[in-house]
Amino acid sequence: MKGYNFHLKCTEFGVKGENLNKRGETESRFNSFLQHFNQINLYPCGSGAIFAKKKMTAEQIKLVKRTWKIMMGIDPILLGETFYGKLFNDHPELRPYFPRDMKEQYIKLTDMLSSIILRLDNQNLSSIIEMGKRHAGYGVKLAHYNMVGSAMIWMLSKALGTEWNQATEEAWVQCYTEISAIMTSEA
Repeated sequence: MKGYNFHLKCTEFGVKGENLNKRGETESRFNSFLQHFNQINLYPCGSGAIFAKKKMTAEQIKLVKRTWKIMMGIDPILLGETFYGKLFNDHPELRPYFPRDMKEQYIKLTDMLSSIILRLDNQNLSSIIEMGKRHAGYGVKLAHYNMVGSAMIWMLSKALGTEWNQATEEAWVQCYTEISAIMTSEA
């Protein structure tokens, strides 16, 4: 994947005075993840939430759905092993958040993604907000979304092979950005 630039502009969301230190901490936590993205999609601000500047286009939604249909032809255990293998290899500190036997987690991952992706054009935001609250209850921190996003995009790029191109990458990055923004909005 190519490197990208990011410029944090929390002031656009009214971050003032007492939130400046938190904004600075947020910026440093997000630097590694945000360098992977071509467009300014994520705006971490003083509240700790992630804000998506743009919405997925209808074409991006179709592309994500089409490529997810391809992904569903792959054994969920293999997808889970690939994703979590990358995540834990890059960030071993995340391993304790998950069960010892991961097979059920692999199925949960693909089921959760299928549920969200199949309803991208008519999404029930409350279910994604609730999922974000559950993840916060598990101890998931804002910075973890960066780590997961990088592993997810990597896994998709490997699994989709020749179907992976710039448009597909941009669509999936925007999709993950929006889902993350919703999940962290009230967590």
